[in-house]
Amino acid sequence: MVMGASDVHSLVLALILSALGIYGVLSYSIAQRTREIGLRLALGRPTKAGVLRLVVGNWRRGGWRFFFGITAGTAIAFCFDTTDG
Repeated sequence: MVMGASDVHSLVLALILSALGIYGVLSYSIAQRTREIGLRLALGRPTKAGVLRLVVGNWRRGGWRFFFGITAGTAIAFCFDTTDG
């Protein structure tokens, strides 16, 4: 299968948009937790281990959303696939 220039441009645009979306969601999440992290540090929470646990804890709680999104997006992409073959 050979990709044309239009396909490559669409792929690059999709990758840029997805990277910007991920950056936006992470930035929003961190902005929401900044006060909490500052308060925990002020109250004597261990700096590196505590903050890392706080940040990584979000991944465990929200990781299923990521995998659901990847699975649903892949399924929808296969449904709307218009290539012959």
